[in-house]
Amino acid sequence: MSGQPVTVTATVAPAAPGAGTPTGSVTFTFGDGSPSVTAPLAAGTATVTHIWARTPSRPTTAGTRTSPPPAAPTPRPSARPPPN
Repeated sequence: MSGQPVTVTATVAPAAPGAGTPTGSVTFTFGDGSPSVTAPLAAGTATVTHIWARTPSRPTTAGTRTSPPPAAPTPRPSARPPPN
């Protein structure tokens, strides 16, 4: 497949019990020495086109790296003494 453009698509969905349409971006790495490419999510999908300069020596695989949503702020106790 080297020398031919290939369209690579990532579809992102929330894990249960999550809901809604994911936002952000997806970074694609190709394992052929070319730089990573970041594409924005549109309706939960990110797409790029890549041309491999050579046939990879091993099968190309896709993986994910996720991070949890930001935690809610922890309330801080007041440093002032209670009124008398």
